[in-house]
Amino acid sequence: EHALRHDYEVPIKSAIDYLESRPDVDSTRVGIMGVSFGGQFAVRAAAFEHRVKATIENCGPYNQADNFKGRPQISRETLVHRLKATSDEDALNKLKQFNLQGVAEKVSSPLLVIHGRRDRLVPSEQGERIAAEAGNSAELWMFEDGNHVCNNIPYKHRPQQADWMRRKL
Repeated sequence: EHALRHDYEVPIKSAIDYLESRPDVDSTRVGIMGVSFGGQFAVRAAAFEHRVKATIENCGPYNQADNFKGRPQISRETLVHRLKATSDEDALNKLKQFNLQGVAEKVSSPLLVIHGRRDRLVPSEQGERIAAEAGNSAELWMFEDGNHVCNNIPYKHRPQQADWMRRKL
């Protein structure tokens, strides 16, 4: 089992390389979506892998280290394990690499940022920051009543995000 890696553009590059090898896939229309931690991965992948043509980021953190201490204990323990860290302090140090500073601004393809104001794991300000730093490529959907990943209001965003992706690709 491998540790979580911050440079998620590496596995996305491999995935798109594979898609390009398939004659039944239009590899010029690749979109990605990430939820929670995966939202951060998706933004990073879109910033460095320009074959990604559209990205949806749902409640992903701008900076994982900023959120670590406020997470529930079970979540911190899971991160320690997934990062192959030896302690909370070691995990916190490793999480400093999981940061979109200087990265979000490199996204040039369409980016949809979804966040809920009632998110207790990733503050909504982090979604606003991702969208602001991505600039003109980003569209922010902020749901006042949404919790983490807006799971409490799927009818307000899931069909709409599928439509958004279809339009962008």
